[in-house]
Amino acid sequence: MNCPLPHQVVSSLPAFASYRRELAEWLARDTVDNEELHRRSTELCAEAHAAGVPAEQILVALRASGIKPRWTIDTLDGPEEPAVHRYTSAMTLLLQCFFEGSRSEKSSVAGGSSQ
Repeated sequence: MNCPLPHQVVSSLPAFASYRRELAEWLARDTVDNEELHRRSTELCAEAHAAGVPAEQILVALRASGIKPRWTIDTLDGPEEPAVHRYTSAMTLLLQCFFEGSRSEKSSVAGGSSQ
């Protein structure tokens, strides 16, 4: 029996392709506006929660799809520094969406079970 790898489960989620596309575009732009990236992050995280996928697997799926940091110790103070900061900001936003969604799911379950 062939079971898909965890990152393959993530990459098969409907919101993954649109998130990945928006992330690639956002990383290439020089803008501080992350409203669309936030919306796509929230959609992806909601689907990941529904599928029982942990946050780490979203990061693995992004790397497997070609979205990965392009830095070494040498580039942290060089011309790549803005790209490093943007990538880090995007991953932080994604993880915030994931864990905020997790927290609100737990509070709605806890609130629903006490009634």
